[in-house]
Amino acid sequence: MIILLLLSVTVAHGAPTYTVRDLSLVIYGDGTVRVKEGVDVTTPEFTLQTFGKIITDVLAKNEKGDVLGYRYSDGALTVTTGGAATVSVSYTTPDLTSKDGYRWTISFDSPVQVDIRLPDSSTLVNFDPLPNGISNVGDTTSVMMPAGKVLVAYYIGIVGTKGHALAVITDLDETMKTLRAQGLILTPVEAIYNQATQAYSRGEYVEAETAALRAKDAATQLKTLMDGAVATMASAEKSIENARAAGRTVGLTVASNRLGEAKSSYAVGSYSQALTQAVEAKESADTAVAPQDPYQTYMPILLLLVSGSVIGGYLLLRRKPEVEPSTAVADLDLLRSEHPEVRDDDSPVLNYIAGHPGGVFMSQLRDQFSMPRSTAWRTVTRLEEMGVIETERVGRETFIRLDGRYLRGEPGKN
Repeated sequence: MIILLLLSVTVAHGAPTYTVRDLSLVIYGDGTVRVKEGVDVTTPEFTLQTFGKIITDVLAKNEKGDVLGYRYSDGALTVTTGGAATVSVSYTTPDLTSKDGYRWTISFDSPVQVDIRLPDSSTLVNFDPLPNGISNVGDTTSVMMPAGKVLVAYYIGIVGTKGHALAVITDLDETMKTLRAQGLILTPVEAIYNQATQAYSRGEYVEAETAALRAKDAATQLKTLMDGAVATMASAEKSIENARAAGRTVGLTVASNRLGEAKSSYAVGSYSQALTQAVEAKESADTAVAPQDPYQTYMPILLLLVSGSVIGGYLLLRRKPEVEPSTAVADLDLLRSEHPEVRDDDSPVLNYIAGHPGGVFMSQLRDQFSMPRSTAWRTVTRLEEMGVIETERVGRETFIRLDGRYLRGEPGKN
């Protein structure tokens, strides 16, 4: 029996109060379950609510291993502690397991994280919520489930038999049918499903089971991505509406374009891509700003002229004058030889910066490639950390130059 030290949860059923410290379940081949609870107490006796009304083989011990007395009535097990601070209680119950052919299910409310050990040679097929961990030792599978409502389903039988493989594939059929009814496009899952059915037709039942379980896991992950994409697209749409209502229209074109791309990706079942594009759409909408007031832009004229002269002089002192057009490009071969982590989609960005030997502002980079602020910031930060580019603050802007070692061609020459 495995005992794990877990987060404590105080459980009160009137007086006295006890604290469940750890919980483990071992499921036997006939579906009965051996329950073991570690309990901290401070009273001469406590009443533990059992998992199930029918219990047998009750054993209560203190921390020294001494057997303690108890009495039981209708789901309530009262243990006399004899002054013990820690008590271990174990019992067997058939009430936790429901059986439907080969598929057996255990379902209950757990006060703490619980370790559930399945019968030998059984196959785990479903769980809710996601487990904290799954481990396998020989033919035995253990599932670590979080506190709360717990459901674990498994197939009982000898792994690799024709009947067992058929049962696993049948369960996969039902899962895929349910997900299709919810609008999920299962194209990548169907390829794995075909592998399972083909292996079954060849009599390769272990391979058939393995492929079917892998297909079910892929379908579950796909459903999670689909739900995430739906929720994020709705959130992005709301952000765009809020920005437009508030008059923050600068940046909304990028946001709307990204949201349209997300919807297109979603329509063809590219849920991961749809989720990424929806996140970018929301970021663009949330950072959209209102157009600048023309009155503030042009009045007073004299102040703007003076400000322009000061800024221009500052830039002349801070950087070399930019010569346009330029044939300079980034030496990508040298860059990749020194920095293998440079990505393919960095090439156009680096060439754009190289084509402006004097440097470019972050805002120019965003406008050129229609980048959200967060995406531009991550790209520039990553390239700067590599030592590929240099940045400096000019007023409220970030100014970017390519390291001269990576320039190829002659700046300012046609």
